[in-house]
Amino acid sequence: MGLSSIIFPTLCGYWLLTKLNYTRYSVLQESGYHVFFKSAIAGLFSFMISHFIITVCGLDVPTEPPEWMKFIPYDDPPQLLLSVVIVLLLPPLLNRFYSQEKGVYQTARASGKLLGLFVSTAVNSQQMIELTLSTSKCYVGLVREHRITPKGDSDIELLPFMSGYRDKDTLKLKITEDYLSVAIAMVDAYNLDSLLDPLERFRVNIPMNQVVSAKPFDPEIYHKFQELHEKTG
Repeated sequence: MGLSSIIFPTLCGYWLLTKLNYTRYSVLQESGYHVFFKSAIAGLFSFMISHFIITVCGLDVPTEPPEWMKFIPYDDPPQLLLSVVIVLLLPPLLNRFYSQEKGVYQTARASGKLLGLFVSTAVNSQQMIELTLSTSKCYVGLVREHRITPKGDSDIELLPFMSGYRDKDTLKLKITEDYLSVAIAMVDAYNLDSLLDPLERFRVNIPMNQVVSAKPFDPEIYHKFQELHEKTG
């Protein structure tokens, strides 16, 4: 058994883990050794399936492989080829039953990253949220996408409706920009079909490590508090 008997199954396993929605996001946050061993296990699984198909199911495989397969540095090229086919077909098949959004949600939940979990939930529910950044800048809007990068960090793509800042003394939210009102005015002025067209121009990408807090935002409750503060002075 040569080195290729380890390398090829591991490569097949790594491909499988990074393409399945169930595992692709958690793998991105694993350390090198964990990824290697998980890839080896997944690759062994695919090779066991190919072995089962060839031997137990009686798949007709030529004793002598074609000339082009003789260049593959593996003891059993037909089994390797079948394993590659398996890892290529499994992700699009299984991803039909486990969406990308579920993968992100599960990864955030398993890692205990409550901010990431909240943002992932907001993506699915299309709930308006308020993000406060380390600079005291605040954004209110809808999360378009929550991405997990290979380093395990997260980025948030936000469609902002409003923005402002937190007062350094009272920590009250002060709205300074109303993107939604500008978007509505643009729709009326240019006879646009949707608010999304002008709002897309205000889209922002925010690194998760800059987010201090995140919470649901209800415009009605916000205005009620504003009225109460004005009355009390």
